[in-house]
Amino acid sequence: MATRLPVAADKYYPADPSALRAQLDACLARPAPPVAGPHLQPAPGTRRQSLRGLIVPHGSLQDSGMVAAAAYSLLAAGLSSLQSVPHQAPGASPSSSSPSPAADSLGPHTPVLILGTNHFTALPPACLSSAAAWRTPLGAAPLEPELCRQLAAAGLPLDDAPHNLEHSIENQLPFLQHVLGSPGPSPGARPFAIAPVCVGWLGSEAAAGRLARQLAAAVARYEQRRQRQVLLIATSDFTHGGPSYGEAPAAPWMSLREHCVWRDSPLLHAICGGSPRGFLQACDLVGASLCGRWPVAVFMQVAQDLGWSLELLAYAPSDLYVSTGDINGFAAFSAWE
Repeated sequence: MATRLPVAADKYYPADPSALRAQLDACLARPAPPVAGPHLQPAPGTRRQSLRGLIVPHGSLQDSGMVAAAAYSLLAAGLSSLQSVPHQAPGASPSSSSPSPAADSLGPHTPVLILGTNHFTALPPACLSSAAAWRTPLGAAPLEPELCRQLAAAGLPLDDAPHNLEHSIENQLPFLQHVLGSPGPSPGARPFAIAPVCVGWLGSEAAAGRLARQLAAAVARYEQRRQRQVLLIATSDFTHGGPSYGEAPAAPWMSLREHCVWRDSPLLHAICGGSPRGFLQACDLVGASLCGRWPVAVFMQVAQDLGWSLELLAYAPSDLYVSTGDINGFAAFSAWE
C-alpha cells in the first residue's frame, strides 16, 4: 500500500514545514470567537465530560484556520476525553492518583475517523482510502488498519480516485499532526491514526441515516475490541458567495457578508438543535451552498443516535481574514457526551 502524497500544500497551507508550524501556532494562539451571537450558544451544562467529535472547515489556513483552531484548540488544551477518564463530581478536587484528562486522552494512539467532502464527483456515496498513510509537510499520518477493516466490513468500498485530488480531509492533517503528533509520548509512537472517508452525494435523509449506522456499527466494534474511543470529524465550508461561485447576494441591499451570515444562520441553528432532518430542511429552505451537506448530516445522525450534544465554537465569514471579492462561511462545532 502506497503513501498518499499531499495535493493541498502551497495552495491551502504552506509546503515549508517551518512556515506551516508557524501558521498553525498563530491560528491556535488566536482562535476565532463564536461571533454568530449569544443566541447560538449552548445552555449551561451542555458541554459534558467527553469530547467525541468536531465539525471543522477545510478552507485555507489563511482564511479558515482561526475558525478551525477553535475546534482543534480543544485538543491542544487537553480537554478531550478520547479514552476513559475517571468520573469526578462537580467541584471536587482532582485526585493526585488519577490521571488528568490531558494526560489520559492525548496518546499514545488516538483513532480519528474523518468524513470529507467529495468536491469532484457525486459517486461513490462514500469510500475508503487504500493508502497506508497520508503525507503532509509535517510527516506521514498513518491509517488505522483495524478501524478501516471494520468500516470495510460494514460495507464501505475502497476507492482512491475521489481521495486523490480531494483537499478536505488532507487539510485537517496539519492541525492533527501539530496538536496530537508532537511531541509524541515516546520515540516512534503513533500519537494518532486516521480512517479517511470521502462522502459524495447521498441525496436523502434516509441515505445519510444508513451511512451513519454503518459508521456507528464499525466504530462500536472497533471501540469494543481496542478499548479506545474514536474521534469523529466532519468537514464542510458553508456559504460560497461571490462572482467566482456565481452566487450574488439574495437582496440588492445586502453586502456579501450580510448574505453569507443570512444564509448560514439557519444552518448553524439547525446544527446546534441536533436534528439531521432540521439541518437538511434548512439547507433546502435557504438554498444552501455549503459543500459538506452530507458529511455534516451523517455526523449529526451519529450524534443524535448516540445522544451527543452539539456546541457552536466559532463562525466567521472569510472576509474577516482575507478579502478576495468572494466569500465563504466557516464554522466549527464540537460534540460531547
